[in-house]
Amino acid sequence: MFKNFIYSLCLLLAVTFWSCSPGLRYSAEAYQRDSTIETKVMQVIKNTSDSYSAHAAEIDAIKADIDNASSNGKVKKGKPGNRKNVGSCSAG
Repeated sequence: MFKNFIYSLCLLLAVTFWSCSPGLRYSAEAYQRDSTIETKVMQVIKNTSDSYSAHAAEIDAIKADIDNASSNGKVKKGKPGNRKNVGSCSAG
């Protein structure tokens, strides 16, 4: 009985450690891009009392930045090391 418990525990630990991906990797480029987008969004939010048409160009530029950032991530999806992380374990 105790021997089976030890084997089960070892198997559980092995599966846990080897099946979990290390999580998302840090990218200074992505951080800089996202921080810039966030700053632009915050500037537009500060002017929420203004009409949409007064800031339509800024909003369209932000949408384009977000679309570019999103498509950049999709392009990198096929490169080595860029695995789908949904449903996987993450450390921390």
